[in-house]
Amino acid sequence: MELGEGIAKILAPGFRSLGFRGAGRHYRRDREYFVDCINVQQVKQNGQVKFCINLGVVPLFAVPSIEETSRLMEVRCWFRKRLSPSRRDYWINSTNAQAADYEAVFKTFGRYGLDFFAAFEFLEDIYGKISPRNIDARREKLNAFCSTSQPHEFRLEAARAAVALGDIERAKALATFAAFSTANATWAERERSAEAQRLLADILLHSKGG
Repeated sequence: MELGEGIAKILAPGFRSLGFRGAGRHYRRDREYFVDCINVQQVKQNGQVKFCINLGVVPLFAVPSIEETSRLMEVRCWFRKRLSPSRRDYWINSTNAQAADYEAVFKTFGRYGLDFFAAFEFLEDIYGKISPRNIDARREKLNAFCSTSQPHEFRLEAARAAVALGDIERAKALATFAAFSTANATWAERERSAEAQRLLADILLHSKGG
């Protein structure tokens, strides 16, 4: 059973039974405070076709409009993780896959993928995942729930979440941490730092009644 057929006959109906919308490689589910995303990624190597399931979560307030929600993809989510029953990378060879293999993937999603989404129920849950301490610890602390996200991505998102919750003091602290964590920074990290500096300026302006 080729990947396209496996998705159409087994994975897609399974995702839709859990409230996801979409088709092909991309699926989305709206919740009260978050949007959940699924991406089926395919690679071809040495005549073999393999695929994996990537998961993503983003707060609803970070998505500008309902229209954009319908186009949102996993790669743009704040929190991202590759589906795996362990800490190892999990790719499935679909070259000679049978229906039972796709059913096993969906079963794995039902156990581990839904747990990932369930970790984000309220905006306050973000604070349980993001803090200067566990960001500084980098992948060791973050990998358990966001194996495909980068630590520099969390700094800015944590500050934005604090703003959305009206927690101004925490927002200031997190934005400051995000704005000036630039030691040995990559280009992407410097871009995030610049965004954080702009956010910090806005926070300070509004906190003064400006």
